[in-house]
Amino acid sequence: MHQTHGGGGCGEDLDLNLLRVFDALMDTGSVAEAAVRLHLSAPATSRALGRLRRAMNGPILVRAGQGLVPTPFAQRSASRVKALLDAAAELRADTADGDPRSWQRAFSIRLNDALVPIRAPRLLRRVTANAPGVQLRFLAQNSKEPDLLRDGTIDLDVGAMGPPPVDIHTARLFTARFVAVVAADSDLGRSAQLTLNDLCAHPHIFSGITALIPRLRRWARLPREE
Repeated sequence: MHQTHGGGGCGEDLDLNLLRVFDALMDTGSVAEAAVRLHLSAPATSRALGRLRRAMNGPILVRAGQGLVPTPFAQRSASRVKALLDAAAELRADTADGDPRSWQRAFSIRLNDALVPIRAPRLLRRVTANAPGVQLRFLAQNSKEPDLLRDGTIDLDVGAMGPPPVDIHTARLFTARFVAVVAADSDLGRSAQLTLNDLCAHPHIFSGITALIPRLRRWARLPREE
């Protein structure tokens, strides 16, 4: 693979090792942290960053305050590099026997921030025990658009959703329960059962998945609050 970008001149050849360095730098924003992830020394990672800059004809990371931030070109390239690395990992993976211990690839999972501390640790423990060559990348759930699943940017989307598109396979992973805390001597506290209508009819503070209550109202076909 050969890349030129910007104002002329030939860049250095890009190989998978350089792309892995690029990916780690984009995820961490730090040469030191990228080195730890890649099991390299900091000087070796710094030299690899220099090679990346020559290959892509751009700085890739620039100093901002006490840290480093990616350039606009690097940000645009990040998802393409992840897709290339995943595709290369699939070419190497021996899936003939279906043994997860032989897999060497990364999976990108879009997961709501509220679910990360609940679901991610258990999933990471199981993956480490049963598929040590697999890496998991957790991405912020900034949207629910399925296009990232279609183009392979993400492999799994975990969250609450309505009826799925016909071309997306879905399965129920778990059922969430909601707990309402009310004063015992209030009207709600004296009710034998709290319904969604009751909750939405009273002022309340909601902690959890953003905009879930409006979504529940739509599913329950409740009138919108004015």
